[in-house]
Amino acid sequence: VSLADANYFPLLEELIQSIKRFKESEKVAICILDAGLTTEQKKNISNKRMNNSISVIVPFFNEEVYLQKSVNRLLDINLFNEIILVDDGSVDSSVEIARKLEKDFSEIKLIVIESQTGKGNAVKTGLKFINSTHIIIHDADLEYFPSDIPNMFDIAKKNPGCLVLGSRTIKGKKRVNRYK
Repeated sequence: VSLADANYFPLLEELIQSIKRFKESEKVAICILDAGLTTEQKKNISNKRMNNSISVIVPFFNEEVYLQKSVNRLLDINLFNEIILVDDGSVDSSVEIARKLEKDFSEIKLIVIESQTGKGNAVKTGLKFINSTHIIIHDADLEYFPSDIPNMFDIAKKNPGCLVLGSRTIKGKKRVNRYK
């Protein structure tokens, strides 16, 4: 599956329009997209009885300080049928940390890109390995809050074909943001 596939154009246009509606001060935190799965992937999902399942793609570059804790926070919510870690050419010990996580947890898969190609390409690469009906992109830097994901996933399941965006600046939620 590639973001260049024709099936993604309506989703991308909707994403662009949704982002434009956000005020500049708000930050888009999390996106859940219908995966635009191939027929073979849909058959695999049906065979595995994973309808309304969710996968997370975690692109990372030099996140040795935060990667373990970030993935542990995802594992703690016990929601994902797969966690795809995509290393974008890290030169620190991030890959070793990710390899250990992949070894220790059957739902984790590590994809290594040999040289840095950017977050967009890391996400695009991760999409090729998805076997679920929904996808979430989660940065490894501890800035996002995995505890928000179950509620967002419930909204997505109740509204098929929708795009769900999250924000770190939602009023009424206590946040300790690393970035100002």
